[in-house]
Amino acid sequence: MGDRSSLKTRFLQAGALLLGIFVIFYEYYQSDRFSRILQSLSAPVVYWKDCISPYLMAKAILNGLNPYLSLHQLAAQFLPQANPADHPTPYPPLTG
Repeated sequence: MGDRSSLKTRFLQAGALLLGIFVIFYEYYQSDRFSRILQSLSAPVVYWKDCISPYLMAKAILNGLNPYLSLHQLAAQFLPQANPADHPTPYPPLTG
């Protein structure tokens, strides 16, 4: 009988551990941060997110604005459907 109760205890401990891990992952997946990460990896966003920075910089230059404003500011003016990070472009200065 000792083996059976020990096995039952281990099974309950493993179940509690799995339930805890599930709850943690569920809460993490429900967070806004995780949903934003998933959205950034889904089509069509994944195909154009790396092209946003040069596009917005070019639009700023053509309109006489500073191309090194934050991407968020440039996107608000030229590409409202985009949701880039709120920092200047990560790319080196344009040369030409």
